[in-house]
Amino acid sequence: MRKKFKLEIEVEVGESDVAKLIDSARSCYERNGGATEHPEGESPRDIPPEEAIQSAEDALLELVLANPLLESAGADVVGLSCSLSECDAENGAVLEPNFDPAPESQSDDDQDSDLDEFQPGAYLCRWPNGEFSVVLAETKRDALVALDEWGAAHPSSLTPMETCMLDFGLTDLGEIELRQIGEATADIIWETCYPELREVLLQDGVLPGDGGEYSEEAKEIVRAAVEHERQRLWDNQPDGPSAETEIGRELQQQLGAAGPVADLYVEDIARRLLGSKLGEGGKPN
Repeated sequence: MRKKFKLEIEVEVGESDVAKLIDSARSCYERNGGATEHPEGESPRDIPPEEAIQSAEDALLELVLANPLLESAGADVVGLSCSLSECDAENGAVLEPNFDPAPESQSDDDQDSDLDEFQPGAYLCRWPNGEFSVVLAETKRDALVALDEWGAAHPSSLTPMETCMLDFGLTDLGEIELRQIGEATADIIWETCYPELREVLLQDGVLPGDGGEYSEEAKEIVRAAVEHERQRLWDNQPDGPSAETEIGRELQQQLGAAGPVADLYVEDIARRLLGSKLGEGGKPN
């Protein structure tokens, strides 16, 4: 059984060395055969190094992928990403050879800067339609990838849970059903997902007494509060973080996936191609 490790490396590059870094990565890209794209209905096209590597981030990723040390030691790179550190992003630093601000990098840095912060455990996802999900993950990015099976979640909708206690049962027909939620877990869900509904339920005369039933007036109050929670976030959804690459952004639009998930798909496909026979001295797609 193979174990997965997350390796974080901070690299400093001086502004005067950015052009040298990109030139080195482009040379490495050419030596390793480059890459080829196969547009639908068109002839295959070799991607020139100037197009494949346009920024310091692209260059660093290329140099890391081209390093044979990990592979020779039996370690496979299964995911790779590169971005400015949080402090440099906040200060507007851009590592481009001409040092012009990159328009595409200014909108999403703040909202997903902590996606890779290592915080293993349960994450609570509050969906815009009022539903919620719980997923076990090591980082917010991992949680987004897992939740992509059900929908494109936004990083701001994820909340780490200090505790998660759920009790399930098995019916006579072999179906799994939720029986109860731990008290502390229920408090987290109410506070995170349904704060305004909870305020309504705690009002005098809304909840029935022990063994009692809702009054007709209370039913209408609760129904209205539930409908409000279902719609409260629907018209105020923040824009999701964009994928970091052009191919990732195209994939994000086609699949309706979250940007970080589209990036992961692109990285996984690239890794598989680079490790396949197509990547041995040739130009993988």
